[in-house]
Amino acid sequence: MDNKQFVKVPNIDLKAQGLEMKDLVVYAYLKKHYNYVTKEAFPSFSTLAQESGISKPTVMKCVDRLASAGYISITKQKKVNHYTFSDINKFEIYSFDFLDDPSLNTNDKAYIICMQPHMYKNPELGTGKVTFTDQEVADRLGIDYRTLRKYESHLQEGNHPIMTLVPTQLKDPITGLAINERVFDFEAYNNLLALKFQQIDKELNDKVSREDYEKLLREFKELKKQVLTTEIKPVEL
Repeated sequence: MDNKQFVKVPNIDLKAQGLEMKDLVVYAYLKKHYNYVTKEAFPSFSTLAQESGISKPTVMKCVDRLASAGYISITKQKKVNHYTFSDINKFEIYSFDFLDDPSLNTNDKAYIICMQPHMYKNPELGTGKVTFTDQEVADRLGIDYRTLRKYESHLQEGNHPIMTLVPTQLKDPITGLAINERVFDFEAYNNLLALKFQQIDKELNDKVSREDYEKLLREFKELKKQVLTTEIKPVEL
């Protein structure tokens, strides 16, 4: 599987980092332009605006917030912004197909990117589930209830909806109403392969890291060298 067909976006608490939903969308499109040789990306604000569907002034604000939060660094070369990315330990993976999908608007992508970290994922079924109250979801996304309903209504449309609301036996402690489980279909938003790729990536990270392996190898070679160079004296009987 080609790593270049996917982007890694930080799995973070928006409020804690002082970020907004669209900031992570802009981050995803910045990372889409990542050059694996130079380790940089340098798309123009106009390009980011055109690809993301976010206005150029808003894109510029998003970039500033991402830089302030420490997720990107910016250097200017001949009046062109060059972006480098900080290492991230916790992340979510999104496919280019998802980012390029014309049937998804900016709000759809922002909602999905910000909700995916909260999902309980089942790679075999290709689904993700979130069981929060409406207010909890709105709070985590930094939006009001009316905006939340607008976003979610659009995701539930069509013959193959991206999200389905399933009532549970749990009750909202404030309203007393049943808490809906939000079930997301990764295939419906072109991210099924990314889900499986992330599972493989996690399994690899759970094993011995490359650094640990190389450290153990160095220690083994040093021990072997000591054994071979140690003079063995005969035992007198």
